[in-house]
Amino acid sequence: MLLGEGLWKVYGAAPVLRGVTIQVAPRETTALVGETGSGKSTIARILCGLTRADRGAVSLAGNPVPRKAALLRAFRKQVQMVFQDASGSLDPRMTAEDILSEPLRNYTPARGAEMREQAERLLEEVGLDRSLGRRYPHELSGGQRQRVVIARALAPDPDYLVCDEPLSGLDEQTQDRVVRALTRLGRDRGVLFISHDLSRSVQISRRLYVLFAGAVVEHLPAERVGKAAHPYTRALFQGLYGAEEPVPEVRAKTGADFGIAETGCPFRLQCAEARLSCRGEPPVRLVCSSRNHWARCYAVRGESALC
Repeated sequence: MLLGEGLWKVYGAAPVLRGVTIQVAPRETTALVGETGSGKSTIARILCGLTRADRGAVSLAGNPVPRKAALLRAFRKQVQMVFQDASGSLDPRMTAEDILSEPLRNYTPARGAEMREQAERLLEEVGLDRSLGRRYPHELSGGQRQRVVIARALAPDPDYLVCDEPLSGLDEQTQDRVVRALTRLGRDRGVLFISHDLSRSVQISRRLYVLFAGAVVEHLPAERVGKAAHPYTRALFQGLYGAEEPVPEVRAKTGADFGIAETGCPFRLQCAEARLSCRGEPPVRLVCSSRNHWARCYAVRGESALC
């Protein structure tokens, strides 16, 4: 289990993350969804050991992320990140085969012909022809570059992949190819799929975390998005699924307000269901039908209980 618990991160005076707890199970794909600027990429970097949280902790199989460089190297072999900007994360002077050979050289005993063979197998694993290994990034399409980035993350044979907006900037047909590759990979390892694309997140994942202003407001199985409990989640998904009850309108973010409350529930300034209790302590987790579905909201209805 890859676990981030009680994660806080502050840049300047504003908190980017507010006590986020998120777990990724082995051999399962979990989605983290939210709007641009909600803190998704910061969570990704913290889970991969690339950025430290100001408060909270990350652990893998119950062991905390080590601080010593040698031990941190072993952790990063097990938890790899797929970066959002494929073009920016690939060296334009290296062929695809060279790009894949680098992590193989760093993390495996493969050398020479064996390393080239493994690099070609990695290309096939993400649905690319072996011949593309001789091409440079500018000779590849956007989807091909993105799959090279995924293949590079697979080179150390990690237990977990953290994919930060892997479909960003790709057309629908190319997204389909990348989603198929990630779906296959999720059968053998834990995958965190981070995206603002709601339909793709539901398509690829078993369960979802919904992030608003650096706080997780709801966690639910993918098949229950049409029965979301939090007003923000229901507002996000109302265009994809018919809600059982009318979805409150999300008030526009205007002026200095920008719709994010600094105290209490961060969503209360936009929420049509806000009440006086929302101004106090942020709501605790309330179970919605099962412990696999919970929301942080005083307006949660139905058979709810503290968890």
